[in-house]
Amino acid sequence: MRLVLEGLEADAAGASDAAARQYQRALQVDPANPYAYLALARQRSQSDRPERAVPYLEKASALLGSQRAQSPSADAHLAGLRGVALAATGRTDEADALLARARALAPDAWDDGKLDADELR
Repeated sequence: MRLVLEGLEADAAGASDAAARQYQRALQVDPANPYAYLALARQRSQSDRPERAVPYLEKASALLGSQRAQSPSADAHLAGLRGVALAATGRTDEADALLARARALAPDAWDDGKLDADELR
């Protein structure tokens, strides 16, 4: 978890390459770390191709479920990030429903329709 938190700090400071390296290192240490996948999904959702977040979201969701680590906050972030990815592919009806769910579950984090690194902590 320390590596993920360090990555989030780097992301918040605008050092996205350094953050991605920390997330990847976290996965090298623990390939079953759902939070590293979630952090990578958040980062990809803000790239020029947000749909690339989907595989990371699927992995994070599967790991959270298998580890019984799901929470309203994690559910909000999974829904919101998937909504951002779907919006990029033109699937706006599905995206809008997911973003509304994210706002309902975590209004402080999703009120603006995106998830900042500080909000993922």
